[in-house]
Amino acid sequence: MKYLLFFFLSFIPSLIFGQIETNNNSITAKTSFNGRHCRGTHGLCSFDDTARTIDTNSTITYNEVGNTIIIEVNRSRINSNEHFQILREDPQNYIENTQIYYLMEDDFMIPNSISQQLHIFRQDVKINSGMYPLIMTENTITITFNLE
Repeated sequence: MKYLLFFFLSFIPSLIFGQIETNNNSITAKTSFNGRHCRGTHGLCSFDDTARTIDTNSTITYNEVGNTIIIEVNRSRINSNEHFQILREDPQNYIENTQIYYLMEDDFMIPNSISQQLHIFRQDVKINSGMYPLIMTENTITITFNLE
């Protein structure tokens, strides 16, 4: 009986910790960094979650705990012009893993269809204009946006 009790009690931590959820929700999309209304300024232009897989260039993740959206751009899926739109300079001028900032000149409303897929259950989710941390590695560019 003592061994049976020990056996069952040894599973309690895995049951408790197995229930912890990260609260992260992700989708893949074609993200454009061509500015508000796609007019060529610095900032987000659009998220296209209906793009074919071969055309997607980013993973968008919602972190409920921090109320942030993290966009991880696959550098091999964007051209030199898109690199410039994100970094505002030639990517060769940057040292990998150095934190810099991404300029959002205008507010950006996240489409409701994207918000729903990310399990953000409210309407009119907005990224305010401002400077946001950006980290570039050999394979990715990661930008973390605070949500309003």
